[in-house]
Amino acid sequence: MGTAIFVPPRSRRTVTFTSYCLNPHGAGPHTDEKFIWSRQDTNIPYLKEVLVYAGSHSEIRQTEIQSLIWNLARGVWFENYPAKQKAILFAIDPAAPAKLPSKAREEAKHKAKQALFKAVPALK
Repeated sequence: MGTAIFVPPRSRRTVTFTSYCLNPHGAGPHTDEKFIWSRQDTNIPYLKEVLVYAGSHSEIRQTEIQSLIWNLARGVWFENYPAKQKAILFAIDPAAPAKLPSKAREEAKHKAKQALFKAVPALK
């Protein structure tokens, strides 16, 4: 369980911790950056699991986790992830390749649709 931080209304606290940018079009976090807390659904697959994994594996560089989060947010095909990021995803969920976007799966869907349209022209 994490540490609780209580911040009374109209007050400020300075806290040091590792942070990650969830916007794949933004810049990575910087020292002395100010944050606004919110409870929005990010729709980034495996985000919570990646953050928990990163918290218990200090040997993994923050930049590697940041890159993984941005790849997940962008919907990068699993085949295009770097080996280290694939290893993290496999450790989190061995079924991750089947759950994340995949070039092979998209190509199979495309070929199946083509075969169906060829077999049943009325579907076009």
